[in-house]
Amino acid sequence: MLKLKTNLHLLGPQGSGKGTQAEILASKLGFSHISVGDLLRKKAAADDDSAKSLKSELDAGKLAPDHLVKQVLETEIIKNQNSSGFIFDGTLRHLDQVKFMQSMWANLSLDEPFVIVLEIEDEESIRRTSKRMVCPKCNYITFAVNENDLNCPKCGTLMVKRSDDTPEAIQKRLKIYHNNTEPVITYFQSLHRVIIIDGRPSIEVVSEAIIQKIKQNNIISL
Repeated sequence: MLKLKTNLHLLGPQGSGKGTQAEILASKLGFSHISVGDLLRKKAAADDDSAKSLKSELDAGKLAPDHLVKQVLETEIIKNQNSSGFIFDGTLRHLDQVKFMQSMWANLSLDEPFVIVLEIEDEESIRRTSKRMVCPKCNYITFAVNENDLNCPKCGTLMVKRSDDTPEAIQKRLKIYHNNTEPVITYFQSLHRVIIIDGRPSIEVVSEAIIQKIKQNNIISL
């Protein structure tokens, strides 16, 4: 019988630490980490009209079209098909995405997902995101007090602010999260496949809380 691959999704508002925690978790578990946001921003950086249109939508805080999300996800999952599990962030943004992803998971031998939700208040989301700095080379993220001449501690590259981290875009993305993504969380709660984590403490404390909850729910053997 074919063993299905572990399928974990990190959800939470902007600045809750989804990407950081997904990366830590993937490293600890030996899984592949797939960030839809990173893949879409890479596509948006190309020099063609469709890329410019996508960049404009992302900068305005809008969601990328579902067909494009499906395309980049399928490509990346197939590229990492030898992995025993996947950790996603930037997925399951609304219920229609859940529908097309369910058929995709089945076709690509992924198990039904567990959703890990990092909870922070809107005020904390805005505070963190307004200070977020990203390394354009290795995607390292920090929340800086001083934005001038900040070099990435991992690779030394000058860090930058994301073009979609504007106050207007942040407010729009929070509204989308509450209106569209929270019903997704409710749906998976009805299936008893949601883990809620307090996203306010330090990175290390949050990471340990996720690991403990994964053990308690017998999602994987640790």
